[in-house]
Amino acid sequence: MIETLELSLAQSRQRCAALEQQSTESSSRELETHEQLEQLRSRSNQLQQQLLSSTQRIKSLEHTSLLATQAHEQAIERERRRADDAFADAARARQELERAELQVRALNHLNATLTLASQSATRDADESRRTLDLERQQLREALASAAGLQQAVARAQQEAQDDRQRAQRMSARIVDLEQQLVSSQQRSVGERTKRLELEQRVAALTLQLEGMEGSLHEQKFMSAMCKDATSFEFVDSDGEVVGDANANGAKLGQGAFGVALRSRCIVPRHPRPTQQYALKVCFNFAELSTRRVRGAFVNEFMELVKLPSHPNIVRFVCQFVAEVQQVSRFLPDFAPQFSEDGRPLKTQFFALELLTTSLSGLLMERRGRGVSQREASLIIAHVGCGLRHLENHRIAHRDIKPANVLVELTNDERREVKRCVIGDFGSACELNENLCSTMAVSDTGLLLTPKWGNDAHTAPELHSLLQPALSQRRAAMIEMDYSKQGVFELGVLAFEVLIGSVPIAGYPGTCTNRQGVVGYADTRIPSIIEQQVNQQQQRQASDTTAITREQEAILKRAVSYDPSRRPTLQEVIDCFDPDQSLRLA
Repeated sequence: MIETLELSLAQSRQRCAALEQQSTESSSRELETHEQLEQLRSRSNQLQQQLLSSTQRIKSLEHTSLLATQAHEQAIERERRRADDAFADAARARQELERAELQVRALNHLNATLTLASQSATRDADESRRTLDLERQQLREALASAAGLQQAVARAQQEAQDDRQRAQRMSARIVDLEQQLVSSQQRSVGERTKRLELEQRVAALTLQLEGMEGSLHEQKFMSAMCKDATSFEFVDSDGEVVGDANANGAKLGQGAFGVALRSRCIVPRHPRPTQQYALKVCFNFAELSTRRVRGAFVNEFMELVKLPSHPNIVRFVCQFVAEVQQVSRFLPDFAPQFSEDGRPLKTQFFALELLTTSLSGLLMERRGRGVSQREASLIIAHVGCGLRHLENHRIAHRDIKPANVLVELTNDERREVKRCVIGDFGSACELNENLCSTMAVSDTGLLLTPKWGNDAHTAPELHSLLQPALSQRRAAMIEMDYSKQGVFELGVLAFEVLIGSVPIAGYPGTCTNRQGVVGYADTRIPSIIEQQVNQQQQRQASDTTAITREQEAILKRAVSYDPSRRPTLQEVIDCFDPDQSLRLA
């Protein structure tokens, strides 16, 4: 056993020695490889330096070659010019030589003729001498004529040169005149276009002014003459007067607090006898007296009376208080007509511009196919213009929703949206210079001033200010900031038009905590484009209302929780109507 171990130990030592030798050899090879690598690096650096110097020499040679080429080209150009001059001199000399040769040939021919004449006219010397003198005289005249011709040619050449110079000057002058004429024509066309545009604008303003004057005259006439419902007759959609049997044919719409009737003013000398109106009848649930009725419903028309006319705001015509019995056949069963003591009740009547279709009715009618891209842009732009008009005159509508947006459709088969107006000012309020209004809450948690009419389209900051005071039952005067309310309700309305629902389902209830504070993350706002694509796939249709990413982004900003992130109404209008082709004012 010990021998075996010694033998193993010896073998191990041999292997260790062999491994040490291999390690030594590897180290030596590594050193040699490192030295070779250093040599290669130094060689590479030398080659790079040589390459750099060669590159510099090449650049220098290229520069020298370029200079030499330029000098050579210049010398060639000078030689070409001298050659051209020499060629011109040679051409002139050749011409002079040709003329001299012609003269020599002429003289030789004349001498030959004289010789022949002298040989043949020996017997008639006097005649020959006279002939010779005559020919010599002709020759002198010919030479003088030739000299005169040469001078005339020279003068003609000089005159031709002068004519060419004058022609060049005239051509330049003509070009300048043509340019001036073109610019003058362009200015004339521009001025003519501006004049036409101004004339069209003046004509449009004249028509608008005439319409405003006519509307004002109409409003003054009806305010003075219409004192009760008997001033109106009620007609159906065909303009036929309705009877008791088809009383509902005059109904335009009905809500919880009133009914709208299609009517026509029958007061004599009415300026527009065929004009139809929407006569709104308010329900007097509280059995108010005449004076109190007028005060209870004053908000329905007072803000409209104060507002300047605007094509995207429903036009107010007149108002009066009259007995309900005069329109009893149009009223629903729950609408009160008599007080508890049997006295006929009176209520508030309003005559407004007639628009038979609401946006909610249109969306219901278009369910399944929606509105076109142009119609959607028009709705958003028109409602935005109306809200901007209200904001400029410090009025908050506070009840924007599809049911309160009236729509004018085209008369053709397509029945496309032509105009949108904002109606129903029952929840409107006036604002101060900071676009704020004060709301009072009693110590019992009762709201002492009218609240807005629509929670789903009201900005979260307004909910967060009012709800805690109502839930805690503490008296407070709360200043409500409506500066970003208009763009918020416009954004919510745009979502309803484009995808058929509000941005956040269940708002504000699903976003309100126990303290009554409304809050949500902007990430909860859905993508309009994705919603439209999903709806298109579900309908298996291709007529989706496509919008751009920019339009989607500005609408998502409009309903943002942070008021500072919301755009202005003008920014939304410009995004959906950049060329102002959809605006009426």
